[in-house]
Amino acid sequence: MVRLWNVEKRECIAFGKGHVSAVTSVAFAPRKNAPFVVSGGQDRALRIWDVNAALELHAKANDINNKEDDENDEENVVIRMPAIAATVAHDKAINGVAVSPNHLLVASASADRTAKLWKMPDLLCAGVCRGHKRGVWAIAFSDADKSVATAGGDKIVRLWDCSNTTGGDLPCLKSFESHSGAVLAVKFLSSGQQLASVGGDGKLLVWNNKNGLAVKEFEAHEDKAWAMARGGDGAYIATGGADGSLKLWEDDTLLASKHREDKMQLGIEKDQQLQDAEAIGNGSEALKLALKLDRPRAFLRVASRMTMERGEKGMQIAKGVFKELDTEETVRLLKYIRDWNTNSKTSGVANKILKCVLTAKPLDAMSSLPGIIDLCAGLKAYAIRHQNRAQRMYQSTFLIDTALTRMGGLREESELMLDMDEEEDEEEEEEE
Repeated sequence: MVRLWNVEKRECIAFGKGHVSAVTSVAFAPRKNAPFVVSGGQDRALRIWDVNAALELHAKANDINNKEDDENDEENVVIRMPAIAATVAHDKAINGVAVSPNHLLVASASADRTAKLWKMPDLLCAGVCRGHKRGVWAIAFSDADKSVATAGGDKIVRLWDCSNTTGGDLPCLKSFESHSGAVLAVKFLSSGQQLASVGGDGKLLVWNNKNGLAVKEFEAHEDKAWAMARGGDGAYIATGGADGSLKLWEDDTLLASKHREDKMQLGIEKDQQLQDAEAIGNGSEALKLALKLDRPRAFLRVASRMTMERGEKGMQIAKGVFKELDTEETVRLLKYIRDWNTNSKTSGVANKILKCVLTAKPLDAMSSLPGIIDLCAGLKAYAIRHQNRAQRMYQSTFLIDTALTRMGGLREESELMLDMDEEEDEEEEEEE
């Protein structure tokens, strides 16, 4: 039996008889004031019930009853709900049913390993989903496009193209595999961009429909997660498990998207401030913004200009900025320096910046920085390498000195002094 309830009054207003065994699933049409409800059962039958007619009959019956007996005006008359259509849909029990957003199709999922689409209102077969190796436990329509998702006992969620509703086999667009138990329920989220599924492993998985990958995984229940329902706008889903718990989940996709947009907008504004600071020569503000926005190239460009072109004055400004850095910013700057020190073209600027940091920050503060030992090891290794390279270059100049000396192009300092004395003596003799 199928029953229709008034949720506000918590009372049954209609019942539908027709199934000859247990009713395993029911589904309303997704819009408000849904005109019908669909049910499926272990008798393999799919039935459509007229909700609008049931509401009208219930209202009339209660009006008549209240007029005949004013003393019992609060008595509720339960009426029989008329059926619109019925069909034997599958070879085995029906496990799940669904209604399309436009009310033109209904779907059924069965233990016979298939799912089927049916045209309203006559329940003519519109398509068959074949491919699951075990029974299909649930089916759901997409909000955004002509597709359906099925949840199988083979631990797989499948996405099907239902644009062709001529009654043939429907093509499988994608398979989603990550559950370690049978998938028992599936719903579309985020305007059809994502799927949510629960299963015998107690997990709640959120899938990306484009690449078929699980983007989030939650240990939802300690036992099988049998059921899942989605709020009308998709902002919330509820899951129920064999552990006796019911859990409510919030879809934060839109919130996360808005957060990313706000962060991007803030980043654009800060980047513009950084460019403005560079343009007017405000080195200290440019250094702060480059470090805060994690722009190592911009930081290197500004720092090079300050330490190389502006000399000691620029280094003093840099020290003032580095003195105010917090722990996270200091570690970030040291990582910049470590990376720049690996390149001979930027190692000179890197060492000047490092000198400013070491003179601006007290030793105890530097020694307590997270990861400072590894940072120092990286800096030391390349510092030694650059020192050895400079030493080799200096030693190579000795060969040039020797060659010039032998060629007479380079003389000792004593010889030069002797020549100068002789020239002075000659000048004195000429004057006498």
